Amino acid sequence: MNMDFFGLFDYTAGDSDIYEYTASEFNTIIKAITGNGVVKEWGNELLVSAEGLVITIKDGVAFAEGRIGQLKTAKTLTLDAATNRSDLIVMRVDVANRIVSIEVKKGTTTLTKTELLYEIPLAQIDITENGTTTVIDKRDFIYTPQQVMNKMNNITAGTEYVYARYA
Repeated sequence: MNMDFFGLFDYTAGDSDIYEYTASEFNTIIKAITGNGVVKEWGNELLVSAEGLVITIKDGVAFAEGRIGQLKTAKTLTLDAATNRSDLIVMRVDVANRIVSIEVKKGTTTLTKTELLYEIPLAQIDITENGTTTVIDKRDFIYTPQQVMNKMNNITAGTEYVYARYA
């Protein structure tokens, strides 16, 4: 019995099968081997900083539900002035419009997580009445398979250690 979906196979000369894969099928593969979050040790890990109401998001890569987003250079956003408001900086995957973006969710710290619109948090920005901003890091990190393998090899070799804390 064949699986409902399987692949990836190279074309072989004389083969009558056509090996074409859809974005949805690739997405299934990527989702199976990654998690949702910012890729650790890739660029500046989409680090968010603030100077007044100007927010800077540094370069990095993240995955959300098998979709990838990358900033190759730092970008800035300007927040609206506020009196005691919290904004959320997110990476948003908009499947219907086929776009991955960095967005400001003004006045809310609630994430959208649906099949067509999925957000992962980067930072919460708290704005006080005098325009002072505080950045609270909200990134979840994921590791590439190579990073995990390197860590496991280092642990096995005794050059890195795993620590456990018991309650």
